[in-house]
Amino acid sequence: MKLLYLTWDGPNQNYLESLFLPILARARRSGDEVHVLQFTRATQSDIDSVTRAAKDFDITYVPRRIRSWPCHMGTGVALVTAIMLTFTYSRTHRIDVLMPRSVLLATVVLGLRRLGFVRATLYDADGLMSMERREFAGWSPNGLKYRLLVLAERFCSREADVIVVRTSTAVRSISTRRLPMPPGRVLMVSNGKDAAEFHPGTPEERESVRQEIGVAGTAPLVVYAGSLARLKYNPDRIMAFFRLTWQRCPDARLLVLTGSPALAETVFRSADLPPGVCDIKKAAPSCMARYVRAADLGLAFIQPSASMKFASPIKVGEYLLCGVPVLTSQGIGDVDSQIDESCSRVLPKMDDSDLEDSVEWFLQSVMPNRETFRCKARSVGLAHFDLERSAQEYAAAFGKVDEVVRGFSK
Repeated sequence: MKLLYLTWDGPNQNYLESLFLPILARARRSGDEVHVLQFTRATQSDIDSVTRAAKDFDITYVPRRIRSWPCHMGTGVALVTAIMLTFTYSRTHRIDVLMPRSVLLATVVLGLRRLGFVRATLYDADGLMSMERREFAGWSPNGLKYRLLVLAERFCSREADVIVVRTSTAVRSISTRRLPMPPGRVLMVSNGKDAAEFHPGTPEERESVRQEIGVAGTAPLVVYAGSLARLKYNPDRIMAFFRLTWQRCPDARLLVLTGSPALAETVFRSADLPPGVCDIKKAAPSCMARYVRAADLGLAFIQPSASMKFASPIKVGEYLLCGVPVLTSQGIGDVDSQIDESCSRVLPKMDDSDLEDSVEWFLQSVMPNRETFRCKARSVGLAHFDLERSAQEYAAAFGKVDEVVRGFSK
């Protein structure tokens, strides 16, 4: 089976290199061939990094830069380019399965499928884009953009041969959209990370990183990894939690790992904290684990909402696999049922009272029993967020869509 994975990414996203390339490489069955076509606004250095990673995984990678045009002209031009390139590439390389991740590309692919130009489709429905735009980007539910996006999502849910999603809520939602549902066509997959890369490390490795960033060996180190979009990721609550921690323990430090360090500097500039207590870094995907494992607590403050029921935060798995306890919001995907209270804590409201209780838990329970929490976090991470588990789940989806390919050939 020849599979073409299609993705449409912004300038500061490294999901392809850090998440999907490893999963696709491990999920690939004997005889399968994986190609990746990425439409992106990333810098050339980021594209070069993905190119090297794809080569290491023996995956054919073809990047296409999306130009910036006035208004919505750029999206229109890019879509026309995507249609032409997808069609041409599929025909030239005799692709059996098209696997789009974005809604826009899925609409293109499924349109080609309707016309008989595509043999089979595997739609990676990672989240619910329309609802996210409504909740976090200010799109009006009565606006044309929103309505067109909803129609596109429904079209993709009805027409795709096989669909992979991240949460049980997404399985139920998509299943109700396309009745009668062929059995086994909507599958849940996890955002797994390589446990051989994301691991607790040795005391010497963790101490080396702490010395690099100027943190004493016994000082509480809190880490936050990811975007800092204000409406979605609650940077104000992150700083409120850390300020309370620092007030209780002045040698505590905060490490922020983000693709947008300039934005992080702006967000935290008014945090009313002395210089040096907050370190902001743009860490390459290959360096992420070494920084995370040096921490004592990982934050995953995400604004609970309807769309977040469809999301699975990658950072939670990274923290746990590295032996780092997690402090997270309630109601995000399936996280509430996946994490173990023995090594993590869920905040019902993220209000001041929740934060004060969490600071007490962190300083009085986690820090004095750090090794116990490290072992428990690692165990939970392996149970739910291991790359091998994700690979098996994706391989099952490949098997399902391969059945469609064989039926098409008859």
